[in-house]
Formats: sequence, C-alpha cells, structure tokens
Amino acid sequence: MIAASGTRSAAGTRTQRGRCADALAGLAPWISAIVVGVATTAGHAQRLNLDPAPPAPALPERNAASALAVALAQEVEPLTARARSAGDLAWKIEASIAWRRVAHEMLVRGAEPGQPRNDLVEAGFRLADARGEFDRAIDRIPSQGRAFDRAREGLDRFVAAPAVLRATPTAELAGALERALANANGVLEGAGLPRVRNPWPVIGGAASSAESTPWSARLRHAARAESIPPEVAGSLERIAAAAEAAEQWSDLDAELGPICEPLLEAPSIAASISKAKWMPESRRTELQARLARAVASSESADGRDAARLALEHLAAVARAIDATEALVRPISKSPRGPIDPARPLKAITALASAAPDERETTSRIERLDMISPLLATMAEVRRRDEADVRRSLRTLRRELSREALKSEEPVLRQVESLAAPDAHPTDPACASLLESQRRRIRAIAALDGIDRALGEIEARMPGSARPLEAKWIATLKSIGDAGRGETILPQAEAFVSQWNQVRELAAEKALRQGDAVVIELAAGRVPELLAALDSRRAAWAAAWSAGDGDKAIAAIGPMLELFALVEDAAALSRSRANPRLIGRWGGWDDLGGVPGSTDAMDARVALAVEALARNDDSALREALSVQAREAPIWRLRAQLLRVLAEPLAGLPDGLSGAIGRACLRPRSAALMSRRADDLFTLARYSREYLFALGDRDRERADRIHEFLRELATDLRRDLEREIATTAPAPPSTPAK
Repeated sequence: MIAASGTRSAAGTRTQRGRCADALAGLAPWISAIVVGVATTAGHAQRLNLDPAPPAPALPERNAASALAVALAQEVEPLTARARSAGDLAWKIEASIAWRRVAHEMLVRGAEPGQPRNDLVEAGFRLADARGEFDRAIDRIPSQGRAFDRAREGLDRFVAAPAVLRATPTAELAGALERALANANGVLEGAGLPRVRNPWPVIGGAASSAESTPWSARLRHAARAESIPPEVAGSLERIAAAAEAAEQWSDLDAELGPICEPLLEAPSIAASISKAKWMPESRRTELQARLARAVASSESADGRDAARLALEHLAAVARAIDATEALVRPISKSPRGPIDPARPLKAITALASAAPDERETTSRIERLDMISPLLATMAEVRRRDEADVRRSLRTLRRELSREALKSEEPVLRQVESLAAPDAHPTDPACASLLESQRRRIRAIAALDGIDRALGEIEARMPGSARPLEAKWIATLKSIGDAGRGETILPQAEAFVSQWNQVRELAAEKALRQGDAVVIELAAGRVPELLAALDSRRAAWAAAWSAGDGDKAIAAIGPMLELFALVEDAAALSRSRANPRLIGRWGGWDDLGGVPGSTDAMDARVALAVEALARNDDSALREALSVQAREAPIWRLRAQLLRVLAEPLAGLPDGLSGAIGRACLRPRSAALMSRRADDLFTLARYSREYLFALGDRDRERADRIHEFLRELATDLRRDLEREIATTAPAPPSTPAK
C-alpha cells in the first residue's frame, strides 16, 4: 500500500523496549545543520519529527488530479471500442483499459472532499505517467509460451481490479491496489523487464541491505545460521517458502509480516542461550525447546499470536543473558574481575520461566528489559574504565569511573528485586538508579570526547589547543556534581558535537583532494576559501576558550551552512549524468518547472563563496538567506541525492520503478518513512503548482509555491535530524 509510513510490528516494538535515545536541540536558532545526537546504550537512535507540517491550501474543483482523471476517462472510450474488434489480442487492450481505470480510481478517491489522501492521488499520477510504458510492455509479451502464461496470470487479476477497487472503502484502498498489482512481476518478466523492488531504501550500514532483502531470503538466511537447531531451521525454511509466494505485497504483511521480524531473532536467541555456560544445562535445554516450539507454532495462522509473544519473551531473556555474559567474561586490561553470575542468574531464571497468561508474560518481558540495561550500565562502566586520557584529565576521569563503579552493588540488588512477583519495571527507585548510571556514563563519554577533540585540535591548530584545555580542566571539575553537572554536561557534549561538525567538512575535503565539481563551485577562490575556514575554526576555538558557546556557534554557523550548500550543489551537479535518479525514490516526483533550478542556485552558491572568501559576514548571511527563501525544494532534492544516490542506482527505472513507486510502502526503517505522507503531499502539490501556472492562475500558483517552500523547509530539517542520528561516530584517537 501507499501508507503514510511503514509500521513496525508489535514484536519489533516490544523488542525495542528498554532502549532509550537522547537528543540535544540545534545549537543555533537559524541553522538547522548542527544536531547533537546522543546514541542509545543499545546503539540505536530514534528518529525525530519535531515540526508540524504546514496546512495544505485548498484546491478548486478543477485541479491537476481531477483534470487528469477526466483525460483518463476519455482515453478509455476509444480503447473500449477497439477491444470489441481485436479478437485474440483483446486481452492486451483490456489490460490497458484496466491500467487507466485503476489510475482514475486512485485520483478520484484520493481527492475526495474532507480528508484527501495524497498517497492515493500520487499513486494515480504515477500510474497515469507510466501508461504509455505499460502499453508498450504489453505489446512485447509473446502470444504463447511460459512468458505468456506468467503474464496472463497477472493481467487477468489486474483486469478485474477496477471493479474491486470501486467496492473497497477508501481507508483500505491502498492495500487493495497493492494486491491488484501483486502479480506485476509476471507481467514484467513476460515483457523482458526487471522485477519490482521496494523504492524506499534504508540508510545506515547493514540495515540498508537487510531492509532491501525480501523476507523469504532473510528467513532462509536465519535458517542457515550456525546456532540454529535443525528443527528450528526446518520451520524457518517452510515459513520462508510461504513468504516467497506473496513477496513484498500486502497479503504477506497481513498474514506473515507481524511474525517475520521476531522469527529473524531466532538465531541470536539460540546463540545467546548456547553461549551462557554459566547457566545450568537443563535450563538452557528447556529454553531451546521453547524456542523450537514457538517457531514451529508460527507455521500456522492460528498459532502465530501466541508464538509471537513467546518469541518476544525469549528475546527478552536473550538480552538479559547477553548483558550478564558481558560481565561474566573478563574485560581486557580491566583490574576488576568477572562477576559471580549467581545473582543475575537467579533473577533471569525466575523471569524466563513460562508464564500462565499473556499479562504475566508481558510483565516478565518488561522486567527483563529493565534488567538488561541495568547490567549493561555495569558492563559499559567497566569497559570505559580501561580507557586512558591526557594527564590533565586523568584524575577527574578516574573519580568519575570510581563513582560509577560504586553503584555495582546497588545495581545487582535492583536486578534481584525485579524477580519478585510484585516487582514493577516502572519502580521509581529502579528508574532513578538507571538514570544516574547513564548520566555518569554520559559524563565519562563527554570527557573522553573532549580528550579526543583536544588531541585533534593540537594536531591541526596548535595555538588553540592549550587555552581550550585550560578552560575544560576548570569546567569539568564539577561535571560529576548532581547540580552543576546538569549544566556542564550539555556544554561538553555540545563542544564535542560542534568539533565533529567542523573538524573536516565533506566539501572542504573534496577541495583539498582536487575534486573538479567542488572546485568549479568555488569559482577560483579555493585558497581564500580554505584560509577563511581555518580562520573561522580558530575563532570558534577562541570563543569556547572564553566559555562563550553562543559566540562559538556564531563563528561557524554561516560557514557550515555554506559548505552544506556547496555539498548540495555538488550532489546535483553529479546527478546530471543520471538526471532521473531521484525519480526512482518512492518519496519523490522529479518534475521540471518547479522553482529552484540548478543553474540559479549555482549562481547563489558562487555569491556566498565569494562572500566567505572576503570574510564579508553581511553578504554571506544575505546570500544564504536568499537561497533559503528561493530553493528549499532544490536543497531537499540535493540532500536526498547525497544520501540516496548509491542505493537508488540499484533500483529499476521505467515501468518496474513506476509500479513500485505507486504501490509499495516504506518499511519502518526506511529513510523519512515517518514523513511519507508529507512527501506525497509535496509531490502532489508540485503538480498542482505546474497546473495552476498552465491555467494562468498566478495567485493560486503563488499560494501553492509558498506552501511548497514551507513544507520542503520542514522536511529538510527532519531529513537533517534523521541523517544526524544515523551518522557513525567519529573514530577515536589514542591516549596521550
């Protein structure tokens, strides 16, 4: 379906229980490019959506969607007449008629008064845009043979789709469209075209490849994991075969989708249980048997709800085992030996046993998911106890570690208490202990970050390092205080985050490496530009040395915004070799004529570069202000290309791409999935803007353009936040 966003299954939601994420707001009101992301203890950052989208302007009865619907209806009449006399080839014309009727239904139903569904309208637009390609594909299908049989199977189902869609409530229409096109791959194969793929990539390392891989392949991969017992592997193989029969379509998500995600955890659950040699063998055998029963129950529709809950419970047990395992194993270089597993084992054993009902099972999951982060804080403190820092910060760091290590006994007592039948995971004492441990870890991490930043500043700006070190030595003395530490800790994190932003900008690195595209955008001012960068960094360091964080951000803010603009311009310049690339993404319609052309913005970039090279802050701010007003859609498109160019290059174009973009939804981890509905609105109103211009209704076009500008600006802020929370941490440097 073309949902507003992907939705994580209940299993996935519960799996994340007990993990948290913190984020600091932007460090200057006018520059949204700087976002401080504080990673969760589990390493997963939550996405942010802090800005409500602006309200969409009302449209007249005759608009782009209604006009196209009328045109499609008019095209159907002569096609219907041709089909009557086409003989054996009538099926091809009937398929073309059905394609247009489906697009017509999406346009009309999606634009109904009251609650417009721009996802449906966009599906109609995209199907209508591809109708010529569909007609040509149908013509290429042979009249007999296996390809013919495979294609006809899908087309017969599709020809019946208009009647099915008309009888479907609007709220269920997207899923019905997805099912109508469920056999599209057969049609595409018959025409010699690539298969449909989900057009909503995930960014961020391994998650990207996992999300783009079909459920069936992921389940088969899980079945072949080394840790999986044979009976579990057999069940996973059979479920994978069932998933393959309905790959990527809504019947998979409705029937198997909710169970697939917890099933993929089976290998890690089995591995966690197997490696816990400190747990009695009888207990491990019993847990493995329960895992096998839960996976086997997943094969039948009647058993999936109970199986999902059982898998969630076992996954929570596995997380608690993993947290204990990190403490049972000796940590290299740490003077503290492994803990006695008897105390956490007692709690885990009590909470791992099968519960009499769903309510008690859920309670045990929640308590296990409080035990895991409590034990994880112990392991993290011990791991960080190994690190060394410069001599001037060493004493303070040891004091922070010592305070954190003192809490080990209270943590273990709290773990034991959670096994009591009347225990509750929201107990204030438990939450307070966990929060205080996490704050201590944050303080240690901030101190380590400052140590790393000072080392890099020494190497790059020797004259700036000593005053900064003196400033932070004086400031950090109180970071462990319950009162003053709450003020100092965000300052320290802001300093580290800002340094990570300014240490080496992507466009700066490209300039130093001789990148022809970026050098062209620098308009011959490369030496002056690099000198201005060094000067701004020095001013930033001087402001922090004086304890003035606001002045520091003022020194680098315009520079960061300009270089982000240069990166955007470079991304668009490189995309000219493949101008339709962004059009493969499910969240975008690449339309010509929408304000913010590449050529106009290149000129704006040149003006801003010249202003920075001259150290003319007033001219720089004016140039940045103009592009912010004129080119938010251009900037959004460019920033999307910067992160999506590589995965989009592997997606199909043409008819295959159009089908995927019309009816496949983003998974929950896909880039900007939470703003999918707003992205569809942006795409739909871009068409309405062009339609208003064609109607010579300048007033309506201006009103829509202002809305597009506000919405694109809002989406770009959210995109920056999302990219910031998924960006990898900078590499650490050796201790001095």
